[in-house]
Amino acid sequence: MDMQNSIGSLCRLIGMKTSHRFHEILSTQGINLTPEQIFVIYSIGKSGQLHQSELIELIYFASEKSKISRIVQSLVEADLINRHEDTQDRRAKVLSLTESGTKVNTMLNQITHKSIDFYRSIMTDDELLHLQNTLKKVLNAL
Repeated sequence: MDMQNSIGSLCRLIGMKTSHRFHEILSTQGINLTPEQIFVIYSIGKSGQLHQSELIELIYFASEKSKISRIVQSLVEADLINRHEDTQDRRAKVLSLTESGTKVNTMLNQITHKSIDFYRSIMTDDELLHLQNTLKKVLNAL
């Protein structure tokens, strides 16, 4: 297998093109977020609220505590998330979306659904499920 068609190269190219398309759509709405910021907003939106320490457990961040702190701080400063003390443990920080963050999260979900529709237009549901399971397997092995 040549370098251009290796699994790593293909995954990187798909990731770059998908990220570019995603950011292009967001930029037309005046939103400029990093992939990490998007992931934090999505994660908080999915659960309603999240402890900052829970972010480090997510596979995407792989234990980068200082990086998570910077990402959270940038989202607080952008008024996209709230950070407050946990009522049971004052050392713990609870994160939730602001009104602006909720709007951005809604937009992120809409873009994600459009992406899913695109993938469904080029693959069957069985192919998508197989691809998703295979990529998860590789990701978990890394």
